[in-house]
Amino acid sequence: MSVTDILKKTEDFVSNLFTEKLSPLFSYHNLSHTADVVENTLKIGKKSNLSEEELEIAVIAAWFHDTGYTISYNNHEEKGKEIAKNFLLGHNYDAEKTEKVLSCIDATKMPQTPKTPAEEVLCDADLNHFGRPDFFEYSDMLRNEWESLEINKTDDSQWYKTTIDLLSSHRFFTSYARKKLTPVQSTNLFQAQKLYKKSFKADRRRKSTFSKA
Repeated sequence: MSVTDILKKTEDFVSNLFTEKLSPLFSYHNLSHTADVVENTLKIGKKSNLSEEELEIAVIAAWFHDTGYTISYNNHEEKGKEIAKNFLLGHNYDAEKTEKVLSCIDATKMPQTPKTPAEEVLCDADLNHFGRPDFFEYSDMLRNEWESLEINKTDDSQWYKTTIDLLSSHRFFTSYARKKLTPVQSTNLFQAQKLYKKSFKADRRRKSTFSKA
């Protein structure tokens, strides 16, 4: 099977899987996010001079990295690896390359732990929105998802504190992402700090009002 064939079959399979199996409550971890990660895997992978095989592995992993959410929110990477392995074995995909795909998916677990160039590219693609001007749109999607699925519900100040912790601790791995995304990530961190201060005061006033009622 050619590279083009396996990539097309992978795209079709994952697209159908999300359409048929994923709850509409997933406002962030959905097909749109996966397609964005695939697009940025291709972009960052080419800028990072991945070989054709490395890029193929990274892109396949990008398609599968969140498929586990169709089964379970917890430990979704392991579920996604099972889905990927069964699909690739069913299409007689090379066993060694299959293991590399699974390792790429593993690397996206938080905190990210990439060990190869392909894994670094996928990890940077997965969190590329940290270094984009529309970061807070994605942040709101994740917050809505957590609240809808009853994963976590916080007030504004707690949410922005979590956002600050994420942005301040995260480091991109590829040279391309560090150069292109880190400056905007710093801007987003500064904005999150401003929002935290504003929301902290508002939350404190709100709690004070409730306590007097």
